Amino acid sequence: MAWDGSTSFLPLYPLLSRPLYLLGLDPTLSLPITSSLSALILFWVFYRLVSLDLPPASAWTALLLLVTFPVAFI
Repeated sequence: MAWDGSTSFLPLYPLLSRPLYLLGLDPTLSLPITSSLSALILFWVFYRLVSLDLPPASAWTALLLLVTFPVAFI
Protein backbone atom coordinates (compact mmCIF):
# COMPACT_ATOMS: atom_id res chain seq x y z
CA MET A 1 0.00 0.00 0.00
CA ALA A 2 1.24 3.48 -0.81
CA TRP A 3 0.31 5.05 2.50
CA ASP A 4 2.22 2.66 4.75
CA GLY A 5 5.66 3.81 3.55
CA SER A 6 6.63 0.54 1.87
CA THR A 7 6.63 1.98 -1.67
CA SER A 8 8.90 4.60 -3.16
CA PHE A 9 9.42 6.35 -6.45
CA LEU A 10 12.99 6.56 -7.68
CA PRO A 11 13.08 9.13 -10.50
CA LEU A 12 16.55 8.38 -11.91
CA TYR A 13 15.30 5.92 -14.55
CA PRO A 14 12.76 8.32 -16.11
CA LEU A 15 15.22 11.21 -15.82
CA LEU A 16 17.92 9.28 -17.68
CA SER A 17 15.52 8.38 -20.49
CA ARG A 18 14.13 11.91 -20.83
CA PRO A 19 16.86 13.17 -23.22
CA LEU A 20 16.06 10.37 -25.65
CA TYR A 21 12.39 11.25 -25.40
CA LEU A 22 13.18 14.91 -26.07
CA LEU A 23 15.14 13.88 -29.17
CA GLY A 24 11.91 12.47 -30.55
CA LEU A 25 11.99 8.81 -29.56
CA ASP A 26 8.86 7.15 -28.30
CA PRO A 27 8.91 6.38 -24.55
CA THR A 28 8.44 2.69 -25.28
CA LEU A 29 11.75 2.83 -27.16
CA SER A 30 13.69 5.31 -25.03
CA LEU A 31 13.20 3.36 -21.78
CA PRO A 32 14.65 0.04 -23.06
CA ILE A 33 17.55 1.90 -24.68
CA THR A 34 18.28 3.52 -21.32
CA SER A 35 18.16 0.12 -19.60
CA SER A 36 20.49 -1.42 -22.17
CA LEU A 37 23.03 1.39 -21.94
CA SER A 38 22.92 1.22 -18.15
CA ALA A 39 23.55 -2.52 -18.26
CA LEU A 40 26.54 -2.04 -20.59
CA ILE A 41 27.98 0.55 -18.22
CA LEU A 42 27.43 -1.83 -15.29
CA PHE A 43 29.26 -4.62 -17.13
CA TRP A 44 32.20 -2.36 -17.94
CA VAL A 45 32.49 -1.08 -14.35
CA PHE A 46 32.11 -4.59 -12.94
CA TYR A 47 34.85 -5.94 -15.22
CA ARG A 48 37.20 -3.10 -14.27
CA LEU A 49 36.52 -3.67 -10.58
CA VAL A 50 37.06 -7.43 -10.76
CA SER A 51 40.19 -7.04 -12.87
CA LEU A 52 41.80 -5.09 -10.03
CA ASP A 53 41.86 -8.25 -7.92
CA LEU A 54 41.87 -11.12 -10.43
CA PRO A 55 43.68 -11.93 -13.68
CA PRO A 56 41.88 -11.02 -16.94
CA ALA A 57 40.68 -14.57 -17.64
CA SER A 58 39.02 -14.78 -14.23
CA ALA A 59 37.56 -11.30 -14.66
CA TRP A 60 35.94 -12.38 -17.94
CA THR A 61 34.58 -15.48 -16.21
CA ALA A 62 33.11 -13.35 -13.43
CA LEU A 63 31.53 -11.02 -16.00
CA LEU A 64 30.10 -13.97 -17.91
CA LEU A 65 28.61 -15.34 -14.71
CA LEU A 66 27.09 -11.94 -13.90
CA VAL A 67 25.54 -11.72 -17.37
CA THR A 68 24.26 -15.26 -17.22
CA PHE A 69 23.04 -15.29 -13.60
CA PRO A 70 22.37 -11.65 -12.54
CA VAL A 71 20.49 -12.74 -9.40
CA ALA A 72 23.70 -14.33 -8.10
CA PHE A 73 25.14 -10.84 -7.63
CA ILE A 74 22.57 -10.16 -4.92
